[in-house]
Amino acid sequence: MSPARFVTACFLYSGTILLIQAAIGFRDGSAIGAIVLAGTGFAIVATGILRLRNPALEADNPATYGPLAYGIAALSLMLTVFVSVQILVL
Repeated sequence: MSPARFVTACFLYSGTILLIQAAIGFRDGSAIGAIVLAGTGFAIVATGILRLRNPALEADNPATYGPLAYGIAALSLMLTVFVSVQILVL
């Protein structure tokens, strides 16, 4: 898998996780928090979709695995852990 595709997949994954968190995590809580979280999730998914549609136009498409690819992978992993813990606590 190319680094650009990996970063795009991480964007799509992270956005989906945020949308799931907005749907599950804020059942009883703040509606404003859920709306902000869902908006962020939609923005990240939209970024991933735009990167899929126009891969050559994206300025930050990495040619090699570097700080951007490793950073987005680490952030996706941390997001998964945080959402999993939140779901287990609820």
